Order: sequence, then C-alpha cells, then structure tokens
Amino acid sequence: MFLVSILLPILSLVLFGFVLAKNSVIPQAWIDQLARATFNLLIPLYLFYSIVNLNLNAQLSIDVFAVFYGSVFSCFVISFFIFKSRTKMSEVSVPIASLSATYSNTIIVGLPILVSILSPSVAGIVFVVICVHSAILFGVTQLLCRQAMTSARFNLGRFILASLTNPLVTAIYIGLLFNLFDIELFAWLESTLALATLPALPLALVILGMTLVQYRVTGNKMTVAIGTAIKLFILPAITYIFSVYLFALSHELVTILVILTASPTGVNAYLIAVSEQSGQRDSASIVVVSTLVSVVSLPFWLLILGF
Repeated sequence: MFLVSILLPILSLVLFGFVLAKNSVIPQAWIDQLARATFNLLIPLYLFYSIVNLNLNAQLSIDVFAVFYGSVFSCFVISFFIFKSRTKMSEVSVPIASLSATYSNTIIVGLPILVSILSPSVAGIVFVVICVHSAILFGVTQLLCRQAMTSARFNLGRFILASLTNPLVTAIYIGLLFNLFDIELFAWLESTLALATLPALPLALVILGMTLVQYRVTGNKMTVAIGTAIKLFILPAITYIFSVYLFALSHELVTILVILTASPTGVNAYLIAVSEQSGQRDSASIVVVSTLVSVVSLPFWLLILGF
C-alpha cells in the first residue's frame, strides 16, 4: 500500500499528460512551448533553489560520486561490448544504444520518487550528484560516434560551450557558487523562488506523458530488450552492490543512487540519436519500453531497499 501511495500520483500525472496529448486536447505547438518553459525556466530555478539550500559538507562525499559514475560507466562499457558483439547494428549505432541503456531520466522520474519516499531536501543532493551526468555521457557518446565516422570529428570546444550554456547545467553551477561562497538570497527572492518552483516536478511528469505519444516501438527487438534489461535491472544492481558492499554508504544515499540509476531512459538519449542521425528507432523504443516496464521494476527496487 505504501508503494502504491508513492507511485500512483506520479503515474497518474504521466498518464494525464499522455491522455491530453493522445486526444489532442492541447495542440502540439502548446506542448512544445510548455516543455520549453518547464525545462528552460522552472526546472533550472528548482535546481538553483534546491542547491543553494543544500548542506554540502554534511551530506556528500567523494564515495557518492564514485558509486554513481563508476556504476554508470561500468554499465556503459558492458553495454558497448554486448551491442558490438551480439547485434548487427552499425558502428555508429553502438554508442547510441549504449547511451540509451545507461542514461537515466533522473529529474522527471527519479527525483519525484525520491522526494516522495524521503524528503524534499534530497533534491539538492540529487542535483549535485547528477550535475555532469548528461555532459559526460553525451560527450563520450558523441566522441565514440565521431570515431566511427571517418568524415566527422568531435569538436571538444563546441561541446564544452554547449554544455555550459545548457540552462540545467548553468543553474546547477550557479547554485553551487552561491552555496560554496555562502551567498544568501533576499527573503522576498527566496519566497518567490519557493512559489515559482512548486509546479516544476508535476509539470515535468505531465510533459513526460505528452512526449511519449510522439515515440513508437519500432526498433530491433533484441536491442530494445537488452537495452531495457540493462537500464532497469543491471545498472541499479551494480549501483546497489557498489554502494552497499564496497563503499558502505548510508541507507538514504543508497536509496538515492539506486533509484536514480533504476529510472527509465531519458528522452535526451533519443535526441542525441537524432543529432547523430543513427539508431533513432532503437533509442526511441528503449525510451518507451523502459518507461513502461519501470512501472514494475521501480517497485521491485523500492522493495529491495526496504520500502
């Protein structure tokens, strides 16, 4: 019953967004504008506000980053060699499939669950942990894709500039600066941010449901099955082993890291596939299937974690 009370509101918002988009209650142009406002303004403000109020010294250590990124990149390497040796996809598509099998929808799915089972204060921890999650994974994927293409080269300077101008990344780094230098917000500004960021997570969940309407399961069945299994079960299992048995982290930190890595594939993995013009069908299919299967896999991991 506790798991139902946690997951049902989240799933209801996703379903609500899906129904709205499926029945064309809201025009696609409005959905695009709403998504742009949410992910370029509301979510960055939420990131900034949460990190400014986070006690970094009391809650984070290098072990947390070692577990999260060690698990993600271990799984990326495993995925890469599995896709390369067990499937017939092109050399350029292999990094895309590996990204889709390891890139988590941390903010839209993982964060609301963690806020529900722990407390709103975990948001700051989550944002600091994942602050370079997208930048590093996307960079590695694009580098491997460029190496597989003789006609193109990876532009490191352009990639770094694009990462730093991303609203989500910018909000995280500015929030860290305010936190580290102990810069206090004006009372009226803090109250304004508290109100302005309230709809951020609910809107993100509704938009997730809306975006799922655009994608179809048309990829290679074996690739999609392998990618989904790695994303929802292998990656969080590695994270659990690392955090519990190798680094002996607290139960709260173990929960945060496992749920983040157990979250389904983020839509941005598909956007990278589109930008590289390779593996779009497999990536879109993994996004859809992993999101649907996570309705079962996430309760499984919550039970493992003792909830």
